[in-house]
Amino acid sequence: IRQPHGGDSRAVRLNAKQLSGRDPASCQPIDLSKNFLAVFTAPLIASLLSVNTATRAIDLSHNFMERSQTNNAVGLAFGDMLCINNTLTYLNLRWCGIGAGVVGLASALKTNRTLLKLDLR
Repeated sequence: IRQPHGGDSRAVRLNAKQLSGRDPASCQPIDLSKNFLAVFTAPLIASLLSVNTATRAIDLSHNFMERSQTNNAVGLAFGDMLCINNTLTYLNLRWCGIGAGVVGLASALKTNRTLLKLDLR
């Protein structure tokens, strides 16, 4: 499901039901790329995906681009989510400026057995 570019967190609000897995469309890939999502939305999205047992793929590329230490929180939030979620097979965080937060993602990959592709380019 492709959402229009919304700026701020409009796209997240529109997709909260799908992100949590309570929407019949939850099993469809979610595309929130290029929505200008702010860093503070990453923990919200990760939290919703933690309880989601339907979504297999999500594209969050080209988001969370504030240049600051808070970008580490993006990697840590999604790392925590990957320790819990056991249905997601594809996570695209390309061009999200993860930086040192990649350590959280790497740690999660030690325990997550379902993720097949993680794009961090």
